[in-house]
Amino acid sequence: MSHRVAVMMVSLAAYLLLPVPVRAVPLPEQRLSLGVVNGQVRDNQVVEVIRTLPRSELLVLRAEDQSLPGSLVLSEATGTVRDDGQLAVHVRRQAVSAGQEALMTVRLEVDGRAQRIRLLSASPLTLQVPEATRQVTLRVTEPVRLFLPRGAPGSFALDMEITGYPPADEVPASALSPAVPETQAPPAGA
Repeated sequence: MSHRVAVMMVSLAAYLLLPVPVRAVPLPEQRLSLGVVNGQVRDNQVVEVIRTLPRSELLVLRAEDQSLPGSLVLSEATGTVRDDGQLAVHVRRQAVSAGQEALMTVRLEVDGRAQRIRLLSASPLTLQVPEATRQVTLRVTEPVRLFLPRGAPGSFALDMEITGYPPADEVPASALSPAVPETQAPPAGA
């Protein structure tokens, strides 16, 4: 059995959009370039690349730079909370010919302490951020797994937009769906 290796250029981008007071400093787009990567061809269709990001922080917000959010919305992503309290995030981009995907595990840190992630909504993926006084960080804790089309040449980019909402603001209810399906009470007399 032979294993084929593909070489590609990839980058993972996290766009940060935070509604903040007028005096706050706007946040620049952040792009994490993985450079040239090698991967294993899976099912003769997809190249799987496992790579550690050049820096583990997807998002770092400091109180001295801007107001700290009460919730974070990760667009273009789905996710589930793992038993250890971290979030397994799945980012997908459908291209005309084939899709691109990334799987990553992130930990929420508030004022330097790891927090168990609580989802407010699964669609869009919305995390509750406990009250912070100094800093909020989203940190990737394991190597990222990328799945890229086998025959597509060139470079790839998977984008994930992260939007923060101040603690007093709420994400519009019309944009949310329950993170955990609500159970219905049994009928009376049952």
